[in-house]
Amino acid sequence: MKVKLTLLYISALALGAFFGQFTSSLVGVLPEAVSESSGLLYFDDTLISHNDSGNAPILYQLNKKTFKVEKEIEVVNAKNIDWEDLAQDQNYIYVGDFGNYWGDREDLVVYKLSKKDIRTLSKVTAEKIYFNYPDKKIIRVKAVVILMQKLCFVKITSFIF
Repeated sequence: MKVKLTLLYISALALGAFFGQFTSSLVGVLPEAVSESSGLLYFDDTLISHNDSGNAPILYQLNKKTFKVEKEIEVVNAKNIDWEDLAQDQNYIYVGDFGNYWGDREDLVVYKLSKKDIRTLSKVTAEKIYFNYPDKKIIRVKAVVILMQKLCFVKITSFIF
């Protein structure tokens, strides 16, 4: 199964909805290796993506024009229970393993990966940042962003059809 890749970000969705304008265009087709792509970011003139829940703990570095896999980066001390998104700051890439559809997970984690390691190694070790929600309610976090040097989570509160 090939997945069509449209380069849209949550901020673009929110701004588009806010201003009443929304356009997108097909820019490529992802390879089979990332057929369940759940996160995407631009890094060192390439794209980095990963697959959704239950897949191997691997980041895929893709050519930004052809979308072919140029490198696979295994996160050796991680599991992909339900990877949802990626974010980055100047020195690190963050992988959010916080998918929690049923609200029963107590092992929510963000993996912090050194950009230096990602540039030079095919197997990296992550720093683990564990967290939970104090009220234990079902919270469906779908994205993580860096804002003012802090990890910020974007949750779904309702669906609009």
